[in-house]
Amino acid sequence: ILAQPAVPQAAIAPTTQAGSLIFVENAGQWPAAARYQVWGSPAEGTTTWLAEDAIWLTHLDALPATPHSSASGLPSPLTFEDRGEGPGDRSEVRVVNLKLTFLGANPNGRIESFEPLPATVSYFLGDDPSQWHAAVPVYGGVRYVDLYPGIDLVLGQRDTYWRLKARAGADTRAVRLRVEGADGLALDQTTLQLMTAMGQ
Repeated sequence: ILAQPAVPQAAIAPTTQAGSLIFVENAGQWPAAARYQVWGSPAEGTTTWLAEDAIWLTHLDALPATPHSSASGLPSPLTFEDRGEGPGDRSEVRVVNLKLTFLGANPNGRIESFEPLPATVSYFLGDDPSQWHAAVPVYGGVRYVDLYPGIDLVLGQRDTYWRLKARAGADTRAVRLRVEGADGLALDQTTLQLMTAMGQ
């Protein structure tokens, strides 16, 4: 999951309001741990994956080619052939993976989509039709229901990237966010900034 490049978004972006997010359901085109892939992540080059127990942010950054290998003999970092320029041209991609989890969250909570969109996405990869996935549904939002008692995590309701929605009597002091994979954290008023090897 984590090394898969972001899927192009231009095909269905016109079907939603400017700045909104699109949530692509996993219908078997990815490993089962990923429930949704988010299009329209706040940082260019970043793909967001929603799992039952975590949110993953994967950022890919292409670099000029420099031939070197890891101890295993595999290219390091990830190396992809650039088919647009001709044989032998290669580019390297640095990857930063950030894992966001909520400490003490409800282990029996559920993740559900809402606001179905009038578009679908199809995946025709490889030459085995049994691995093709046509007309995969997409949504305008996803919520983690009862992430904590009386508190939902809502992603994608146009006005903001994500927010916590607390019902009357819910204890918001229980909410704890863990960030793994970042080099540093900073809180700028209401914005959490994550510092990584590839910048903020």
